[in-house]
Amino acid sequence: MAAALAAALVAVSAGAVAAAPAVPDPLPATAGDGCAEVRAEVAPDVDAAAELATRCGTDVEVVSERTEWNTTFVQPDGSLRLDVSAAAVRTRGDDETWVPVDGSLVPSPDGVAVAAGVLGMTFSDGSDGTPLARLERDGHALSLDVPFDLPRPVVDGRQLTYDEVLPGVDLVVTVNPDTTGFSEVLRVESPEAARNPRLRHLEFPVEVSDGLDLVAERGGFAARDAAGETVLSSPTPAMWDSARPAPASTPSFALPGVRRAGPQALVPRAGVERGSEGDREVAPLGGEAVAPLPAAVSDDTVAIVPDAEMLADPATVWPVYIDPSVSATLGAWTAVRDAFGAQFGYGGDEGVGLCDRAVMSSCTGTFRSRLMWQFRGLEAIGALDWTEVRNATFSAVGTHSYDCTPHAITLYRVDGFNAGTVWPGSSAWVPQSTQVVAHKPACANHPARRIEFPAIEAAQAVASANASELALGLRADETHVAYWKRYGYDAQLSVQFNRAPHTPTAARVVNPDAACGLGPNRPAIRDTTPTLVAALSDPDGDSVRPSWELYDQRTGSPLWFSPELAAQRSGVEHSVRLPAGLLAHGRVYHWRVQAIDPMNARGNHVSCEFTVDLERPALPGVAPDPTGPVAYVEDGVAGGVGMAGAFTLTNGGSADVVGYQHAFGSSALGPVTAGATVTVRTTPTTAGPQTLRVASVDAAGNVSDVRLYRFTVDFADGVARWRLDEAAGPTAAAGSSGPPLAVTTSTTRGPGVRAELDEVAGDRALVFDSVQDVAASAGPVISTAGSFSVMAFVRLDPGATSGSATAVSQDGTFTSGFELGVREDGSCPAGLTRCFTFGRQATDSAAGAAVVARSTVPVEPGAWYQLTGLQSAGDGTLSVSVCRLGTPADADVERDPVHGAAAPFLSAWESPGPLRVGQARAGATPVRPWPGSVSDVRLFHGVLAAPQISNPCLAG
Repeated sequence: MAAALAAALVAVSAGAVAAAPAVPDPLPATAGDGCAEVRAEVAPDVDAAAELATRCGTDVEVVSERTEWNTTFVQPDGSLRLDVSAAAVRTRGDDETWVPVDGSLVPSPDGVAVAAGVLGMTFSDGSDGTPLARLERDGHALSLDVPFDLPRPVVDGRQLTYDEVLPGVDLVVTVNPDTTGFSEVLRVESPEAARNPRLRHLEFPVEVSDGLDLVAERGGFAARDAAGETVLSSPTPAMWDSARPAPASTPSFALPGVRRAGPQALVPRAGVERGSEGDREVAPLGGEAVAPLPAAVSDDTVAIVPDAEMLADPATVWPVYIDPSVSATLGAWTAVRDAFGAQFGYGGDEGVGLCDRAVMSSCTGTFRSRLMWQFRGLEAIGALDWTEVRNATFSAVGTHSYDCTPHAITLYRVDGFNAGTVWPGSSAWVPQSTQVVAHKPACANHPARRIEFPAIEAAQAVASANASELALGLRADETHVAYWKRYGYDAQLSVQFNRAPHTPTAARVVNPDAACGLGPNRPAIRDTTPTLVAALSDPDGDSVRPSWELYDQRTGSPLWFSPELAAQRSGVEHSVRLPAGLLAHGRVYHWRVQAIDPMNARGNHVSCEFTVDLERPALPGVAPDPTGPVAYVEDGVAGGVGMAGAFTLTNGGSADVVGYQHAFGSSALGPVTAGATVTVRTTPTTAGPQTLRVASVDAAGNVSDVRLYRFTVDFADGVARWRLDEAAGPTAAAGSSGPPLAVTTSTTRGPGVRAELDEVAGDRALVFDSVQDVAASAGPVISTAGSFSVMAFVRLDPGATSGSATAVSQDGTFTSGFELGVREDGSCPAGLTRCFTFGRQATDSAAGAAVVARSTVPVEPGAWYQLTGLQSAGDGTLSVSVCRLGTPADADVERDPVHGAAAPFLSAWESPGPLRVGQARAGATPVRPWPGSVSDVRLFHGVLAAPQISNPCLAG
C-alpha cells in the first residue's frame, strides 16, 4: 500500500507552513542600542518588531503571528515577509511557549506519546483495549486500530516496532518528521508469512469525533463535518516490495536553447538524500514493484485487500510492505503520475518529469510525474490589495537530478487539489518562473540544495481573489529523461508585502477645537491659523509621515500643500498649523491628510471641512416662559421663594447661534447649553431683586456680549391667618384672613405668647389638654402639591415632657397631608430625645413612610416657640425653622430663628381635607394631640424668605 490512509486533520484555522526554525520567545534589550542584546531577533508584536528592524538593520520575527507553519518577519525597509511551509516547524509546549517539533517517542500515562508534536499523538504500549493510535487537535479526534493483538513495542527515536503481530509479520510505526502524523507499515518478511489467510482482507477500525462522517473518496476516504467540509482525508492505500534499482549508466543529453541557473545560496535540509534502508519502511525508494489498494469505507472501518498477484509472484523481492499511514498536516503535497496513481502526502522526495525505466532502473516503470503543493493560512495575503505584494518566492530542496547538466524546470500556479486528485493534476497551469538547474549530490558544482522560484503572480492572485489558499506545481520537460529531478516535500512559500498605512483617525482642528465633518456636519472655527491634527498608523508598524492638503471648497482650487514633514512611529498624532494669510471670514475650506510609509506607500485620505466665522453673535433674547409655574417678567415683581420660574432664550437675530451660557445671580457664566432656543429654570431661594445673565454662542465658538435680565422675587403671599384671640365661642375667626375654624367645646382659651411675654392685653391662645380638643376648618386651606409655608406660635405644658404631638396639620384621605409639631421617635439630632419637626407622609396612605425635617433646637416644655414649616417644590425639600421666644421668666432672651437641615421630598401630593390645629389624623382617628397652647397660626403660598421668618420672631 503506497501512501495509504493519509488523513489530513484540519484545525480550526488552516495554516500553511513557516520554514523558519522554531525559536525561543523574545527577551528585551538591556544595554546599548538594544540590538546585540535581543535574542534571536524577535519581538512580541508588529510595532515592536518594526522599531527593532529599523534600528538594528535586520529581519525581526513577530512572535504574536507565529503558528506551527507560519512565520512573519518585519524587514529593515519596513516591509513584512510571511514564510509558510508544507511541514510544521514548531509547536506549543506544555507551558504554551513555542518549542521545536520533536517526534521522539516517550512513555505517557496512556501509552507512548510524541514528545513535542503538532498533534496530540498517543500509541499503544501493548495494553489490552487501547487502539494503535489516537490523534487529537483543536477538538477533532481520530483513532486507528489494527485487526490483531499488539505486543509491547520496541521504541527507537520516532519509530515503534510491534514484532510478530502475525507470524513473520511486523508492524512498524514511524512518526512524521514534522509530527503531523505517522506511517503504519506491515512488514511481511516472506512468502510463507504472506500465505496467512488473515492478510487476504485487512480491516482497520477507525473512530472519529462526533460530528464527522467517514465517506469513500477516489480509492481513499474523507471525514466530513455537517457542512460537508473535509476535515480528514486519505489517498489510495498501496503496497510495495523491496526490489532495488540495478546499476545503470547515465547517458548525457545536450539539449539546445536552455539557460543555466546561477549559483544558489541556500543549502538543503539534513536528511533529504535518499538511500537509507529504513526509508522503505515509510515509502518506496524507487525500483520497487508498487500496487495500489483502493479502500472500502464504512462508518467505522477502512478495509483493504492486498494484491494477491504480487504476494504470489516469484519475482517479488521480500519483505513486502503494506502501509496504512495517517497524517494531519494543514498543508498538502502530492505527486501525480500518468501511471501508478498519485502519491499524496509522500515522505522524503518525489520526482518530476519523465521517469524512463529503459534508462533508469530505479524507475518502477516508465511514467510522467508532476509535483504540487497547497499552502493554506494565507488570510493575511488575501486581505491585501494585489499592488501591496512586492515579491514572492517558492522554494523546494532539489535532492537529485538525472545528471550534472542543468536543465529547465518551471513553477506554475495550479488548481486546488486533494487526496483524490490524479493525472494531469490541474486543469490550469499558469506559469510563474523557470529555473535551469541541476542538483545532484555527486555533482561538485551542482549539489543538492534548495531551489528558489519567483512566484509573484501567484501571490498577487491570492490577494486579488481575497483567498486564503494557494496551490503551486512543478513541471519539467516530459519527453526527455534528462530533465528528471527529485524534490523534497517540505517546500516553502515566502511572500514579501508592504501594506499601505491606515486611513488617519482622530482628524480634527485644535486651537480652536472642532471635529472633522463634511457638508452639513462641517464645523465653524473662529481663527485663521488653526492647527490640523490626525493620528497616523501603519498595519506593518512602520513609521509614517503626513501629507496635508488645503482646498477652497467652493472652487476646488488648491491653496496649500504641506512640505515633507518628519516621520513618527505608528499610532502617534501629527499636527500642522496653517500659515497666516490663507483663510478669510465667511469662506469654506476642505482639508485632507494621508499617511506615507518609508516605502512611499500611501494610505487613504481622510477629508474634513470647516467654515471660518470671525463675527460675534447679537445679544440674546430673554423672555419669561408663560407655561412655567411663575412668569418672572423683566423689571417686574412675581413669585416667591421656592416658586420655580422658566425663561426662554433666543438668538437675537443671529441664525448661527448653537447655544447659550447663563447664570442666575452670578457674573460667572456656566457651561454652554446647546440649542437654537433654550429654556432655563430657577427656583429662587431668596426674595428681592434677581439678575439673569445670558450670552449667545455660535457654531464657531464666538460669544456675544452679556444680556442682563432683571426681575424681583416677591415675598410669600399670606393665604390665611388665625390670631386665635377670641375669648370664647365655637369658632376662631376674629382677625383672620382665612376661613373660620370650628372649635370643640372642650377646648379652652388662655393667654397668648404676647400676653405672657410682652404683657399685651387681649392676646389669647387655644389651650388643648385632651384628644377631643381641636380647631378645624370645613375644607382644605392650602395646596400641599406646590411650595407652601406654615407658621405657628406654640407652647407645651410644663408637664408634657415626653411623646410626639402635632400643633398644626391638614388632612389627607388616609393620613395628614403635613404635620408641624414635636416628635420623639429616636431620629432626632444627636443629644436630643425629642425635637421640633415638619413632616409629610411620602404618599396618602396609612402605611406610607414619613419624610421629616428635624430641628436642633431643644424642646423645653413651658417655653414659647415660633415654628415654621417650609415645603419647596422647586428644590424638592422640607425644612423647619425654630425660634425660641422664651418664658415669662426670661422674656428678654435674644431671639434668632434656627433653620434646620432640609430633608429631600420629591413626591408632593395634594391633601384634600380640613386644616387642624391641636392634632393630626390617621384616617378618621385623631392622633398626636397637642398638650399645650397654640397662638397665631399662619399659612403662605410659597417658601417664606428669611426676613419673613425672623421678623415675627423678633416681634414676639
